[in-house]
Amino acid sequence: TSIGSRGASSGTHPRSITTLPMKRVQMLPVFTNIGSIRAFHGAHSRPILTLPGIRAQMLPMANLYHIQMQRYKDSHHKRYFCCSSEKKMEHPLIQAIIDDDLEKIKKLYMDSNGNNYIDINHNTPLMLAAMNGKISIVRWIIEFNTRSSYDSREGGLVSYNLIDPDYTNKFGENLLMAAAKSNSVDVLKEVRLKFFERKDFYKQRNDGCTVLMITIMENRIENFNYLINHRWADEQIGIVNNEGQTALDIATTKGNTEMVDKIKDIIQRHKNYIGSIVIDYIKNDWIDNIQNILKKPNVVPGYRYADINDVDEEGNTFLMHAVLYSRVKIAEYFIEENVDVNWKNIEGDTALTLASGKDSLNIVEVLIGKNANVNHQRHDGFTPLMVAITNNRIENVQFLLENGADVSIKNNEDKTALDIAMTKGYIRIIKILKKYV
Repeated sequence: TSIGSRGASSGTHPRSITTLPMKRVQMLPVFTNIGSIRAFHGAHSRPILTLPGIRAQMLPMANLYHIQMQRYKDSHHKRYFCCSSEKKMEHPLIQAIIDDDLEKIKKLYMDSNGNNYIDINHNTPLMLAAMNGKISIVRWIIEFNTRSSYDSREGGLVSYNLIDPDYTNKFGENLLMAAAKSNSVDVLKEVRLKFFERKDFYKQRNDGCTVLMITIMENRIENFNYLINHRWADEQIGIVNNEGQTALDIATTKGNTEMVDKIKDIIQRHKNYIGSIVIDYIKNDWIDNIQNILKKPNVVPGYRYADINDVDEEGNTFLMHAVLYSRVKIAEYFIEENVDVNWKNIEGDTALTLASGKDSLNIVEVLIGKNANVNHQRHDGFTPLMVAITNNRIENVQFLLENGADVSIKNNEDKTALDIAMTKGYIRIIKILKKYV
């Protein structure tokens, strides 16, 4: 309350304090830990701000806003805190972002580093600008935090940025997720290209939602289109949130048909892509690779929606491809994994129909052992027996007859199996068939 008391106080405390003419000044002690703050709260009605390893300044109560400690973080030598007044006023920096007042933001950043502030939800100024679609502010803050240093390995100046892209608010949202909420796809593109890589596309916030899910929930169609058309989009499609929902489930619930259709297209495209890989493995007889890719869990990038019953554009399953390439062990693997042995492709062929025309008696035996329909007729009326006769597969003919193949069935040309054998002139097959007529 006087210069004398100020001097006495200065002898006790190593830092000087500020006094104002005709104002009473309350002496606030120095704190270096949270425990001492709590102790002080018991005797004083106003809390003060301290940060780890930083001694509190002596603050005059005359013009002191009610400062509340929301959070502190020591990562990368940064300090995050927010201030709110007893008058419930927004911090000037936050208000300037909302008002899109770039000049005021520049001044506030110069006066006191704006990176040190967060709002009540722990959003940084950059995150707030991104959420609100303020592209000019986003670009300026990024530029403001860009630094250059000499790198002897590179032989020149190297640019780096002080912004921590992995920082999250209290909802677990990072900068990319904040940008996904905005109504400006330019903001999303800016932060994505500056800070984020492939792995960031399938990060999840506290409720398990990815950046793609956030665009769906916020109904940001331009942001959604930007993300869904990205080459890494399919890596998000299989991820589920804490409620067990995928991006497709959320879009369906929201009733956004455009989003639903695009997600379904991505799913089919990815199935085709994975399917082509599996077929290539079948062709090369790489059974270990096939087992690995089909057993990968859905959350692993690059391996989603590869199902053992997937089909290609002609309706052929992986089992059918194994039959066509005469890969006995691979075919046996698919059969043992309970693939649908009676599935029909667009020509009406089943795996048994295809196998009957190949030199693949082992596959024929396994298929019939798994209840494959021995008398199935494809679209032209041919049965597996007729296909075996057409291709002169004597062992297959014998085995099919021994396991219930019906010689009386006629194809679309009104011919029986014996008629086909006689037309082909296959004497040995004719002799076998006559035993069953």
